[in-house]
Amino acid sequence: MAPETLYDTTVVMVDDDEEDVLMLRTAARRMGRDIRIIHMNGGLALLDAVDQATLPERCVVLLDLNMPTMDGFTVLERLRLRPRGELLPVVIYTTASDQLQVDRAYASGANAFLTKPSSLGETTSVMNAVIAHWLEFGRVPLSLRDVQVPREQRPPREERTPCEERTPREEVRAIASDATASRVLVVDDDPDLVAEIRMLLRGSPRGWVVDALQTVDGLGDRLQHGRYDVWILDHHLAGMVGDQVLRLLPADVARPPVVVVTGSADPALPETYLSLGVADFLTKEELKPALLDRTLRFAVAQAQAKQALERSQQDLLRSERLATIGRMASGVAHEYNNLNAVVLAGLERLHRHISSDPAARDLITRVLGVVERSRRISESLLTLGRPSEGAVAVIDLRPHLADTLALMELRARRFGATLQLVSGEQPCPVRIDSNDLHQVLSNLVVNALHAVHRATDPRVTVSIERRAQQVVLTVRDNGVGIEAEDMPRLFQPFFSRKGPHDRSGLFPPSVGGTGLGLPVCQVLVDRAGGDLVVSSRPGAGTTVSITLRLCEEPVTAPLGATPVTGTPSGTMAVRPTDRLRVVVLDDNTHLSQLLHDTLSDAGFPVRTYIEPLRFLAEQPLDEIDLLVLDWQMPGMGGGEVLQHLGDAQRVSPLRVLVISGAPPVLPHPAPPGVDIIGVVMKPFRPSELIERINGA
Repeated sequence: MAPETLYDTTVVMVDDDEEDVLMLRTAARRMGRDIRIIHMNGGLALLDAVDQATLPERCVVLLDLNMPTMDGFTVLERLRLRPRGELLPVVIYTTASDQLQVDRAYASGANAFLTKPSSLGETTSVMNAVIAHWLEFGRVPLSLRDVQVPREQRPPREERTPCEERTPREEVRAIASDATASRVLVVDDDPDLVAEIRMLLRGSPRGWVVDALQTVDGLGDRLQHGRYDVWILDHHLAGMVGDQVLRLLPADVARPPVVVVTGSADPALPETYLSLGVADFLTKEELKPALLDRTLRFAVAQAQAKQALERSQQDLLRSERLATIGRMASGVAHEYNNLNAVVLAGLERLHRHISSDPAARDLITRVLGVVERSRRISESLLTLGRPSEGAVAVIDLRPHLADTLALMELRARRFGATLQLVSGEQPCPVRIDSNDLHQVLSNLVVNALHAVHRATDPRVTVSIERRAQQVVLTVRDNGVGIEAEDMPRLFQPFFSRKGPHDRSGLFPPSVGGTGLGLPVCQVLVDRAGGDLVVSSRPGAGTTVSITLRLCEEPVTAPLGATPVTGTPSGTMAVRPTDRLRVVVLDDNTHLSQLLHDTLSDAGFPVRTYIEPLRFLAEQPLDEIDLLVLDWQMPGMGGGEVLQHLGDAQRVSPLRVLVISGAPPVLPHPAPPGVDIIGVVMKPFRPSELIERINGA
């Protein structure tokens, strides 16, 4: 053995895992310093070496916690009781940790606590930092923050949550330890090296399937469509170097992680390759079975973790975008609905009073249809921003879907399409608002009917399938399909290819799209804890799959228990015996006047107010049978008005019908002496309001 003076320092690794020792030795060769590695299989060997004074003077101990016979905590406590071990620098170097382990390690006398890195590159970086710190300051770092390592190369500390969920690093290790067979592509013109890699990976628990490619011709296509988990690239390849190969690959190639193999000792190579996104690199001298297998496994695991993180970030951005749009939509829709409420009420009154001019009545009917369409648009906007969860209950999907499709049958016949429901005999209980389910299915079926416009045999199939603890609802059509360039924009609000946006006449000219159907469907499915996925090919149809969790609880909402979204319409007639004294409080002058006239024509004694404070000061509450209350008013809103109306001594509760341009958040429970009988969303037809008042 070489004299101690030839080494900058010595690392004493106390660990029973041979792979970790191999990883450390390989990292030490890369570090550019003369480092001696002494391996001890257990704590007793370390304690004996301290007692016999055989340890080098300049050394750092890396101590694993999880070892048989004697764990790291016991070793450390006994070491600190020995005179020669009291000042020996010890770094706890373990696979997993929580705060209790960290605290106990420092209490037992550890100088630092590091988590084992998951790859050779991280091992090299961490060990280089530890040794550099030891040589410069004569001690090991008190924490990883003391180590001057680029932040992106610092291994995050593992922490375990109280419910024992996996940390991201534990998830990576779990993926890496998966024994499922994986495919690796070796890009190398040296058949001997390819054969050596095949031999080294033979017998790995991962079960690697090795393919080889001798040239870069067709490399991009192989990586794109070969379904490889990882690929190995030789640094020298037929006159080219690996970084040139990486730069030649098209930017849109979704390539798997790459590990570079090199015979060069150029110290600049690691930085060059890492800047190109290489997962790791190995010298040909480092090609050992365990090290190669471990490097490939962690390259795959880190790539999968990165993809999962990117998906989470995309989901977060989408959620934030929809939330922002929803907040804006709620404000806009409220004002929009207030204006439309005046238009809708005025048109209905005109339609009722004009009887001698058929052309005028026909015109009013058409305008009423346009206002009804605008009401549906505002309802979709409000859905994007609605925070409430609706009337969630456990329902059986099958009868609810059959009921919704029965309502869609007439529309399907208008398009000449066949609408079919395929379901088994087993019940499919799920937790969802039945109104939301109806809205989602209606939107998807309408989209499908529009898509089969030109099909020779237009078909739309809705199917339900139970899979383990899930139920999958599928809407499939044989229509025009979706262009690949449009797929990323499907859930972007206001994106549509129908109506004026139809570039190639693929959809019926009479239909138009608001671009809100799919975004609303996604919001409603997310609210139910499900997933919505769209798959399509141009000319081959589209499939929309919704996955929901099966409920073990019994069905709590029978079919028809919750009305379909929308306010029931009725006639203007009022029962002669009903002489409810009605007060309308709404800050919109025009709407208040229209409601006053409408209710008066229907036989109700009615008074109207546009100022909440004046209403509270002037109106005797014992002269009100029903208060029609606008929820969103400047200054004092409907909620504050209700608080002023609360009276625990009131014998008969004051009945209140709330009208609002946006979904109100009603107090629960209501103030004492107040009974909120319902909500009517603006814009509404006066006949709808009359129907609700008659129901009171």
